[in-house]
Amino acid sequence: KLFEQTRASAYRDDLTGLWNYRYFREYLAREVHRSQRYHPPMSLVMIDLDDFKQHNDAHGHEAGSQALAIVSRLLTDSLRKMDVAARYGGEEFALILPATSKTGAHQVAERIRECVERHLFPLEDGRPGALITVSMGVATCPADARDPGGLVRCADAALYVAKSHGKNQVHLYGQNRRSYRRIDAKLDGRFCLLATEQHPLTTLNLSEGGLLFLAERTLPVGSLIDINIALPGGRTIASSGRVIRVEDRGNGRYEAAIRVIDMPSRDQGLLAEYLRSLGPRGDEPETAAGTETTTADPAADEARTPKDD
Repeated sequence: KLFEQTRASAYRDDLTGLWNYRYFREYLAREVHRSQRYHPPMSLVMIDLDDFKQHNDAHGHEAGSQALAIVSRLLTDSLRKMDVAARYGGEEFALILPATSKTGAHQVAERIRECVERHLFPLEDGRPGALITVSMGVATCPADARDPGGLVRCADAALYVAKSHGKNQVHLYGQNRRSYRRIDAKLDGRFCLLATEQHPLTTLNLSEGGLLFLAERTLPVGSLIDINIALPGGRTIASSGRVIRVEDRGNGRYEAAIRVIDMPSRDQGLLAEYLRSLGPRGDEPETAAGTETTTADPAADEARTPKDD
């Protein structure tokens, strides 16, 4: 028992009780390997407390330490048992979310961001009243990177964008994609806005970066949806994306443009193969899904709830 306690303490951060940087590196390497071998996506969220030095200067270092401990508790309360929250260093934290797409990670990150934003942190004399916000960057394996170092760099880059865009926000790596050639194609499929709601769609054109489809219900611009499309030959591809444009075509039909944010590597290959089989049709860059300049990304896996296994 003493050995196990000593071993566990070597991986724990004394102040917050979270896993430390050493454990983070080892666990991240294992999960990236697992994602590469068995193909479920896994996501990494980098978190930084906004203007934490000013908080310390204004309220004292004891209040600052207490704030770090409280943020740590808010993180763990928002995660499943299989997720890992670690103190990356200073006022920076990291979340490893196995079997979680970028959209799933985005939902978790937004929930945490809102929770921290609403919390009143105690001052040095114990009175509540100080407000703290966090900025977050999200990256997913294998869509953004296929090795631990690359995944950290992608999530860090997304975090930097969140900071530079005003802080107190979540930024998803790769949300401003390159242009793709689009192909006219009429394919049937379904989209899911909420976990229990599925609706039919018919594509008008699609590319590796986005698609344009017709549906019998409108969609909120900016929302994240899951999409399944049936390819010829009985094959189906899944993806997640953000709604960036919706137009009413009359007679209860709506045209929706989607920017693809996340797609399993197997499905990326199937889609690329299908597009190649149709041959090039024009050289214009993709406009079906428009040019997205806002933040966003995938919503795939099952609805996540805190402490779910």
